[in-house]
Amino acid sequence: MEQYIDGWDIAAQVRMERQNHKGSFFLLEGSNDSETLGKFIDESACSVVICYGKGNAIEALKFLEGDAFPGVLALVDLDYDSVDGVSHDCDSLIHTDHHDLDMTMFMSRAFVKVLESKGDPARYSESFGEPNRIRDLVLENCLPIATLRWLSGRNGWALKFVDLDFEFISVKDFKCNDGLLIEAVLRNSSPKARAASEAFLRSSFRPTRDHLLSVFCNGHDAIQILGIGLLHCFGKLKEHQVWRSKIELEFRAIFGIEEFVSTGIYDSIRDWESENVPYQVLRAH
Repeated sequence: MEQYIDGWDIAAQVRMERQNHKGSFFLLEGSNDSETLGKFIDESACSVVICYGKGNAIEALKFLEGDAFPGVLALVDLDYDSVDGVSHDCDSLIHTDHHDLDMTMFMSRAFVKVLESKGDPARYSESFGEPNRIRDLVLENCLPIATLRWLSGRNGWALKFVDLDFEFISVKDFKCNDGLLIEAVLRNSSPKARAASEAFLRSSFRPTRDHLLSVFCNGHDAIQILGIGLLHCFGKLKEHQVWRSKIELEFRAIFGIEEFVSTGIYDSIRDWESENVPYQVLRAH
């Protein structure tokens, strides 16, 4: 049923809930965002609304702002908006610091804590150096797939990245093989998508280096690649412990108030609260 929900439905839900809830509403793209940020939200003052997608969150906010409906704030992933020069005309819309919320956690102090917890210091210090160097290597490995994602969206190729096999990341030297990546993505996609993109990808594909990696690269990809490193290159985990979902859960558990208050998301929410008294989103810390 989620695929049939749109921004109008979300806005209607908020209007109906206003009959009983006089506080603020915090619109989020999905349940994972709520799981990550829920520990920081004042549930007595703020109602979290899951919008089932970025487009729904923005559309719902536009409907509500058009009616001068007070006390609504929306947080969405930055995605490629800054790369493509896309802006949304909403007063109460804020974005993640980096490409998405997972990447925002990945770029925080939580990364070092995850590596210290799940990595093997003897292995990664000798072969790769300090934790920040490993983070840079993961981002470098994300760049080719980030470029493919961006090209697919910009050109309407509709390449499929869900359930992608990440065997294009070498377990020997922890590097991305662009040729194997292209083969994996084409194999994972529909015949129509392959027909639209294959000739260009095989002859002319080059990862773009025009943008900040943490803004350009997808957090899910980064965590998937980190898991491969923790299993084969610089960690001490077994295969069932490094599935992306388990590493993401580890990041959410470790991402605490110390990390959160260092983000632009925190600053943006506090700014919104000061401009929209008496509405509150966050707990007092």
